[in-house]
Amino acid sequence: MRRAGSRGEPLDRRVAAGRAAACFGGVASVSTGMAAATMLHGPARVYTSALAAFVAVLAVVLWRLPWDRWPQRALLAIVPVASVLIGFGNWASPNPYDAVIFFVVLTLWVGATQPRGTSVAVLPVLAVGYWWPLHLVAGDDRERHLLNSSMGYFVLIVIVLGEATAWAMGRMRAVTAELRAHDERRFAALVENASDVTVLLDADGRITYASPSVRSIHGVDPADLLGVAFGDALAETVHPEDRDRAVAALRAAFEHGTATTTLHVRAVDGDGGWREMEWAVADHRADAVLGGVVVTARDVTERRRLERALREQALHDQLTGLANRALLGERMQHARGEGRAVAVLYCDVDGFKPVNDRFGHEHGDRALRETARRLVLAAGPGATVARLGGDEFAVLLPDADEEEGLRVGRRLVEQMALPVELAGAGVARLGVSVGLATGPAPLSARPVLPEEEDLLVAADIAMYAAKSAGGSDVLAYRPSMRESRDGQAALRTALPSAIDGGELRLDYQPVVGLATGELLGVEALIRWDHPTLGSLAPADFLREVSVAGLGARLGRWVVGAACRELAAAREQGPALATAYVSVNVCRAHASSPHFVDDVLGALSDAGLPPDALVVELPACGDLGAPDVLARLRALHAAGVRFALDEIGTGRWSLADLQRLPLAMLKTEPGVGGAGAAPDEPALLPLVTGLARQLGVEVVALGVESAAAAARLRALGVDAGQGYHFGAPGGLRELAAVGVGAQGA
Repeated sequence: MRRAGSRGEPLDRRVAAGRAAACFGGVASVSTGMAAATMLHGPARVYTSALAAFVAVLAVVLWRLPWDRWPQRALLAIVPVASVLIGFGNWASPNPYDAVIFFVVLTLWVGATQPRGTSVAVLPVLAVGYWWPLHLVAGDDRERHLLNSSMGYFVLIVIVLGEATAWAMGRMRAVTAELRAHDERRFAALVENASDVTVLLDADGRITYASPSVRSIHGVDPADLLGVAFGDALAETVHPEDRDRAVAALRAAFEHGTATTTLHVRAVDGDGGWREMEWAVADHRADAVLGGVVVTARDVTERRRLERALREQALHDQLTGLANRALLGERMQHARGEGRAVAVLYCDVDGFKPVNDRFGHEHGDRALRETARRLVLAAGPGATVARLGGDEFAVLLPDADEEEGLRVGRRLVEQMALPVELAGAGVARLGVSVGLATGPAPLSARPVLPEEEDLLVAADIAMYAAKSAGGSDVLAYRPSMRESRDGQAALRTALPSAIDGGELRLDYQPVVGLATGELLGVEALIRWDHPTLGSLAPADFLREVSVAGLGARLGRWVVGAACRELAAAREQGPALATAYVSVNVCRAHASSPHFVDDVLGALSDAGLPPDALVVELPACGDLGAPDVLARLRALHAAGVRFALDEIGTGRWSLADLQRLPLAMLKTEPGVGGAGAAPDEPALLPLVTGLARQLGVEVVALGVESAAAAARLRALGVDAGQGYHFGAPGGLRELAAVGVGAQGA
């Protein structure tokens, strides 16, 4: 027997129509009875009020009746009840038109709630209920004749209204059922063709449905899973390490009825490999349609692979594959959170920038990758090596003290001292300056920094101390280093105003011909008259000039000031009429695209010929880049001369010496020259021999006595410079003294 509706399904429209019609018909019928009672008993207020209250209660009861739970035929019980009430009304008031509206409503209700043909079946009941009371109270034969003649209209009304309504409602139900079936077919097609796996489990945990996608993902026929306990299916498809979590999620759904639970598991695929699946376990046992636990599994293998790749990119350096600063910070924080002692080594590669500029960025990247390889090799297993940026690296050593950190730091220095082969470009010589800081105690007085960052800051300070001491060494952090670092930072801050504010000056030291004693030239030596620290020598602040990126700016000032002061001294007398001035330039200035204009502009502004200036190049072996060589040759072609400073102590190759447009070589005392001990190997003859091959002069530095000058002259050195010939001083004072006689 069909029902008007069932629990869990949407309310049928006929139920709503039946409820409304029943309520309205019942109330109307009772109202008819009230009218009849009033006519029989008079308009008694109490009686009428009681009937009105009864009507209201009856309306509520009728509305609250569970029509959707009753069989359709049971709803016909309202027909005889309503017919009796209508008949009572007609008996009490013998006017058929008083109850016709209620009769029509009852007819529509039968057609709306019952199958077609029901109106014809209940016609006798309606006729008896409507016409029989009227026949009983008819006053004469004429009234009875009128009632009998209207019977045809009565029958026509019942059939037309009832059957038309039944047809319309049947058609509406058919369309609704068709739409619902279409939706169900579409939903089923979506589930059948979805890439996600959907599994329905009954109350016992057995599989009652498995979507076809289980075949394409897991290589299992869905029909083979029906009736199988889901726990048994897990044992065959889920990775052993993930089974316990999967079983726990299912147990929680069955035992506690938890909301949707999401978890990631690895499941076997059709090829015998593993796929990463995202499971959603939802309890729908209270649902009348599903009545079980639904497990939806989505293949997220590719998504998880992309997530891991993105995390790899976010936490690793793309060039070297090492950890980056973020990952280093995570591991430091993790180690410190566990209370483990850690050592942090901050590494700065010495000599990388010249390699990068000379050989190009491609070879510079190769040098960085080789540096990373060596650092990993030297740090050993368990260490985290990270690239912080540029040529700066860090090494994290868990469970290490200062002694262990220094031991690893020395290995890093030894590894980086080995030559680096650059395929097709030659050999680069690098080094590394290493600073060490150890925990867990914070090493900074600045509490705003987290401890892991504070260790990096402390190690960075120690690294700069190692670099300031000459580089290629490892130093452990000490509090005094921070004070030195702060002082260096203060110097860097004050340098721009010193350059522009007149705090810098030049002293000059004479260069004398050893054979003739003639004053050949002077070397300009920069001094900084600091307002609080006093006179600072170049060694006190030139490194900060480089760190602050002020090399080109300072070099421009030095060249300009030296040319102007030499021009002014020449105007005062003939002592410096043929003397040159030599100035030291740093690599940053020589690499500047404005270097040629700076030099030629300074000579032009001072009114000096180009040969009045000698540019001293640092002995660092990093000026052989093509663009730098082009600038040097342009100045050489204009008449400017070049000297290589401190020959024998730098990293120049013979090929570099041949390419540079040199006019002189300047050598330190320790190269077997003026300061060499009697039993020390004399390398100076090699330097002078090289100079003769190159066609350049040799100038010895640090000449402190007449004996040293005589020895140098005997070795073939052309000129000397040192306190024997004069201490650095003002250019005008040197011109007035006349230093030539001291060299005779």
